[in-house]
Amino acid sequence: MPNPNRPKKHVCLLLLLLSIIILAILGNLLVMVPVAYVRQLQTSTNVVIVSLVTADFLLSVLTTPFSLVHSVDHWRFRELFCTTHFLLDFILCTASILNLGYVVLDR
Repeated sequence: MPNPNRPKKHVCLLLLLLSIIILAILGNLLVMVPVAYVRQLQTSTNVVIVSLVTADFLLSVLTTPFSLVHSVDHWRFRELFCTTHFLLDFILCTASILNLGYVVLDR
């Protein structure tokens, strides 16, 4: 017998995770855009921070929505895309961690 509360839980989880993804995208854009357009903000430290934010932005745009689908339901995409998703997730997370390490060393 199907659980009638299950769809409500899925919708609540979907809305929560979707709002986190949207906030991540908007927050990263909020950092990237001013540095790109204001000449005085284009310092070497800010370039490193924009590199970190770019990796996080790409992660939130290219991999997180598909992880959201997998978290709420099940993996609905083909095996090749699963491998591509895993590699993108791994590469972008590694880039983000390395950028964060460089920011720590720079400070």
